[in-house]
Amino acid sequence: MGFGKTKGELLTVVKEMLDFRGRETKWADNMPTDKWYRGFKSRHPQIVLRAAQKLGKQRAYVTKDSLLQWFETFKTAITAIDATILLDPSRMYNCDESGFSLDPGSGKVLAFAGTKFIYQIGSEQRTMITVLACCNGSGHFTWPMLIYPGSQFRGFRPQDVFQESYITNSQNGWTNMDIFANWLESVFIPQTSCRTKPVLLLVDGHISHQSIRAASLCRDNDIILYALPPHSSHVLQPLDVGIFKTLKAEWKKAVRKQNEEEIITKRIFANVFKEAYNKTTVEKDLCPQAFRSCGLYPFDPTNVSWEKVLPSATTSPKLPGTNDSSETASASAEPTSTISTTSTEASSVSATTSSSSTTPSCVGPSTSSSGSTRGRILRQFALICSQIGEATVLKYYERLEEGYDCEDPLYSLWKSYHDAMVQDTEAPVTLTPAKSTPTPKPTRDPLVVNTLSRGTAKRKVKKLPSLISGPEFIDHLIQKDLDAKADEERKAQRKVDLESRRQEKAAALKEKQKVREEKAKLREEAKKKKREQIEKRKEDRKRRMDEKKKGGSKKKKTLRQCDSDNDTSVDDSEMVLDDNSDLDIDSLEELLMNDTAVLDEAIENCNEGESNSNPDGGESRSIWSAILPPSESK
Repeated sequence: MGFGKTKGELLTVVKEMLDFRGRETKWADNMPTDKWYRGFKSRHPQIVLRAAQKLGKQRAYVTKDSLLQWFETFKTAITAIDATILLDPSRMYNCDESGFSLDPGSGKVLAFAGTKFIYQIGSEQRTMITVLACCNGSGHFTWPMLIYPGSQFRGFRPQDVFQESYITNSQNGWTNMDIFANWLESVFIPQTSCRTKPVLLLVDGHISHQSIRAASLCRDNDIILYALPPHSSHVLQPLDVGIFKTLKAEWKKAVRKQNEEEIITKRIFANVFKEAYNKTTVEKDLCPQAFRSCGLYPFDPTNVSWEKVLPSATTSPKLPGTNDSSETASASAEPTSTISTTSTEASSVSATTSSSSTTPSCVGPSTSSSGSTRGRILRQFALICSQIGEATVLKYYERLEEGYDCEDPLYSLWKSYHDAMVQDTEAPVTLTPAKSTPTPKPTRDPLVVNTLSRGTAKRKVKKLPSLISGPEFIDHLIQKDLDAKADEERKAQRKVDLESRRQEKAAALKEKQKVREEKAKLREEAKKKKREQIEKRKEDRKRRMDEKKKGGSKKKKTLRQCDSDNDTSVDDSEMVLDDNSDLDIDSLEELLMNDTAVLDEAIENCNEGESNSNPDGGESRSIWSAILPPSESK
């Protein structure tokens, strides 16, 4: 439930049922035609096409049992404080917020047939302004609160055009704890001071209504601040049920009228909204009916339209228009779940269908009433299976075989039809598709985090009391505030610790960098010293080489001077070598080789000496005596 079928989906389901039964028709690919659809509507006039209202997932889970339990708790709590409140509508208030767009939409307009493009001039801004309205069961409205988005009003003052309102602003245009507490202090408390105390104020469970300041203000001024069940404002909140729809319709008319003269902006929003608000709250008496529809005044939960907790019940097993006694008995009992259907309701389908009509079904004619019943249950079961998918059906059959149940409303609906189908047939009939080879279960990835789905084990959350202005809730808010402060302190301490660790790490890195720089500096100094030593050794070697060259040149000069004086004899004093000189044997040989004149003369004297010498060679050393000093020649 909650997923209404379109015309195309209906034709597809009929085709799947025909293919499942193996029936062949004259239709192309067994797809029913428009003619069959028109005949289907004529055979079932109770089925019509309707525009479905959008419903949130959380609101779809609201059940009648939970709302009835809230009514009991609410009555007990208010009776314990003051039972006369439930008998006085002037002391029962309800406040709620709603957004009003600067461009609420154009809707349908008149145009010539065949016109392709129809335009409606309006605002291009998507700005949404929040309006908080408050009224009681007798029709008294307090000043509304208009919450503008932004931090300030630039160039305009909405209070000047709408004096009977409370104007404020927030960064995103939504309400918050401070804004709601300010509205209580500035608007609600002064304008309800003339009422008999205590006064009841019903609000939704939004976090903006749960503050210590708001609860304390209500407690000190004898105001009972009570919360409605979560996600149930479309059922139990009078402003949502009977006021805001009319107010937004008037707002749309006012915007269309204003756009003909000047496109609406935030500057003129208050002036235009004032007109729509006065038409809704002053000229129309909507509050008594709204409180009555919600079962608040007179206090009667049976006045609530319980059809709202059945989201789009287009596939309900009970069809309207039947006169069977079993259906009449079951109709007196209201449904107890939003999406669940019990096996008793499923079994009532057989009794209902057997006495309803003998018109041929959408699949084909049947000859017996029992066959019609089984066929009807089979068609409805096939419809459910086709919509939930093959994988989900296999999972449901595994649950059924293992014998465990869960809180899944869709599984409960499927199981009820399955049980009813099995009970109405001689042999159990299942629509389990033929399984080929069993697919192995995939191994769990350790990096994948398991997510919680509806029906699985969830973390238990402490249920808060609905009496916000009561001492228990105030204690909870105080403890929550203390926990929040402790959490903030822990976060601040964590930031300090992180900052200190970051500074310590930065200091350690800085110290390491300093050590590295010192080591690099020492390495550079060592390299520089080594380079200086190498350069010094090179200079010393060069200096020694230069000194050697200078010493050799001096000896050559001495020998050449002796030759220039034509002195054939060698003076021993001039040939004496200094023991401290650097002249070695190689230098001497080089000197002798260069001085050819001295050498030739020495050889000549040697030859003359050999002719006069004895045969023992006593005169053979005369050449060296002519060249070397006497001490060396010996």
